[in-house]
Amino acid sequence: YWNFAEAGEDLEDLQDGLQPLDLQDKGIVMIPVNDRSERGSEGGCHWSLLELRRGEAGITGHYYDSIGVGNLAQAQKLATKVVGFMDSKQQRCEVTVEPCGRQSNSSDCGVFALLFIETVLAGGDTAAVTPSDASAMRLRMKQVVMSLAKP
Repeated sequence: YWNFAEAGEDLEDLQDGLQPLDLQDKGIVMIPVNDRSERGSEGGCHWSLLELRRGEAGITGHYYDSIGVGNLAQAQKLATKVVGFMDSKQQRCEVTVEPCGRQSNSSDCGVFALLFIETVLAGGDTAAVTPSDASAMRLRMKQVVMSLAKP
């Protein structure tokens, strides 16, 4: 995990991290957003999702957060830094808060972020994502891990 939002003004660091991803060739970029405030500190406590989508009007940002807008400032910083790697002519990207499902506990934010990615890419309704979906996703993830585990 590398915190692009807090990478500072070191353009070389950003280029090293982002250029290999060929973002200029991508129509959609999904970026998990964490509330960790400093690059050298340990992990934060909340995950949300930033979607950058290429369209006729340029690149637009979409923010999905299962508890509100806690990481919106981080998402806006990320969008501003990453958009230039998607389109060198675009210097700024406004981020819109999108309707999405809400978690009912304090531990499902990461699972919800994964569900939002899956739902957006499938063309579904992120507002319809439920805590039951999070439970089912946890079970699916466990099954994948168990299927890959060595005896």
